[in-house]
Amino acid sequence: MKLTSVEIHAPNFSTIITLSFRDPMRQDQYNVKSIVGLDADEIISKYYAMSSDSKTKFNTLVIAKREVVFSVALNPAFDQNQSYSDLRDTLYKMISSSRSGQIQLWFKNGDVTIAILYGFITKFETPQTEQVPDVKLTIKCDEPFLIAPDPVNIPVGGISLSGFTIQDDQSTATHGFKFQIHFTASVSGPITITDPYDSSWFFTINPPLVFLSGDVLTFSSEYNNRYLIDTRASGTVSHMADSIVTGSSWPIIFPGTNNFRFSQTANMVLDSLSHSYHYWGV
Repeated sequence: MKLTSVEIHAPNFSTIITLSFRDPMRQDQYNVKSIVGLDADEIISKYYAMSSDSKTKFNTLVIAKREVVFSVALNPAFDQNQSYSDLRDTLYKMISSSRSGQIQLWFKNGDVTIAILYGFITKFETPQTEQVPDVKLTIKCDEPFLIAPDPVNIPVGGISLSGFTIQDDQSTATHGFKFQIHFTASVSGPITITDPYDSSWFFTINPPLVFLSGDVLTFSSEYNNRYLIDTRASGTVSHMADSIVTGSSWPIIFPGTNNFRFSQTANMVLDSLSHSYHYWGV
């Protein structure tokens, strides 16, 4: 991942803090001297399911935690009566600009935002006795992956639920995806999602209710945001986690080619299909 700068964005704060990587003329106010924590420092394997033949454990790989530490050189515009204190105060104001306290790190290559990290500034260090004081910012990120700013919305025209492919040649980390299906007539469960070329896993929904014409099924297998919801034409919303059959594995996307198939396709229309590129680090 090629980067030239990082921007710090905070809700309700009008100033965007640009941390420049490449500023040989020292014109930018904040210049990055070093960054720690943008690699996959500790990858943990967590068991989440067993294969359908009960011979293989499925594990998901996650980062235990991510703390990003920036060492930033301050470069005031002295000809405009700007001081080191002014630049520090701008950073302090950014921290307290919203009720949530969350900030966003936008990783950029030129004018293009490649990925975003979400987190909280947990430490602000500045040595007051140094002749040219730097600032060290420590940011704790609850969501460990770097995520592309815009989702990939896959055109659903021509896609058949009896077999379709999601191709991801950008991500470096596995991740979830979303879809929405509406029913044109009554459909009874179970409904199973599998890989037509890999029988080792399944994801089966077996609800007590019958899907009715006009129902909308909304699905997400994203990290820390998994859900399965049925919405009736009347507006009644049913959360269907209890309808997921024991032993099911949430479908996810791996870098490369991913194949999926629904066991039922009649009276089911795919309305949307999307995912976001995920990265272990830079």
